[in-house]
Amino acid sequence: QPDGTVSFQDRGTVTISCDDQDAEIYYTTDGSEPDRTSNLVHGTFDLAETAFLRARAFRPGFYPSYTTPLRLRKLDLQPALQVVDAPAGLRYETRELWLCKKVADMDRYPVVDAGIVQDFAPERIKLSQKSGVVYSGYIKIPADGIYTFYSLSDDGSVLFIDGELIVDNDGSHRARERSGPVGLKAGFHAIRVRHFQIGGKPRLLVKWQGPGIKKEDIPADVLFSPQRRRR
Repeated sequence: QPDGTVSFQDRGTVTISCDDQDAEIYYTTDGSEPDRTSNLVHGTFDLAETAFLRARAFRPGFYPSYTTPLRLRKLDLQPALQVVDAPAGLRYETRELWLCKKVADMDRYPVVDAGIVQDFAPERIKLSQKSGVVYSGYIKIPADGIYTFYSLSDDGSVLFIDGELIVDNDGSHRARERSGPVGLKAGFHAIRVRHFQIGGKPRLLVKWQGPGIKKEDIPADVLFSPQRRRR
């Protein structure tokens, strides 16, 4: 992961190696600095809990190597929601903005339009150069596992799954992408994306990656809404 964190579901298998075959590698899992009294690497090893791994190579007659850190995060799978007969599409609400530096600033302005749209593409909605939009609905997860969600936006955006902040791409900035992992059971989960743009054409790309799914735009056929109207 870009932030130096690797997520795993049940158990994580760790392999640590060094180009110097004569060096010994010692590691800790609590974030402390490893020394020769720490755990010695013998091939691969498993972790069953979240850990802050730090590893360092030692060889007699040489200075120790730099310490290599890695955060390992165990993710429990969130249970699916009981959703029945949900029609296709996402609900959206738009606001006309004046001053906005973060997503929460959108709440100061009234909703000016609402409806149903098939996906997250902002060009499907009439938006000005100073606008905010909130998408909400359900996403149907095809299989149990860890999924990574991505939001590329100009300006800020945030993405929630089942009410939990997964992607934080907030703030006033040029187009950039942020991502975050979450463990999900197969079935329906609530999804909510908030996005604002101050100046220029709104830009928002929402993608996912997971078991059997390469990184791609979230397709319309897995997005659902409690509304029965569709734009």
